[in-house]
Amino acid sequence: MIVQSYSQRLRSVYNGQELVFGATRPDGKKGTWVSSRFNASSNAPSEEVLWRVRRTESDQYKVIDVVFANVSLVVTQRDDFTSILQRNGGNMDEFLATLRDKVAKLQAPA
Repeated sequence: MIVQSYSQRLRSVYNGQELVFGATRPDGKKGTWVSSRFNASSNAPSEEVLWRVRRTESDQYKVIDVVFANVSLVVTQRDDFTSILQRNGGNMDEFLATLRDKVAKLQAPA
């Protein structure tokens, strides 16, 4: 759900534009921050996108967070999940139903 939501948002603004990767900096013993920027060829702003990458135990790399326009995907999603849980009195079944509904809306044809 998270990947679909944010990829649709980015695609709507930066469709067809090249993502250029830049500098890296360490993030603890297993991680790295990778800087990138969309090559703005139209009216779209040229925003920096930071990718937080961690090395797994199988020595592969996985993206664990994306920071776009100074907003962390992980923090935003955690806040959204907390809000859903609070609205439903901590009821996990209601939480899951809400998430399923969001996924269905994302997958529905536009």
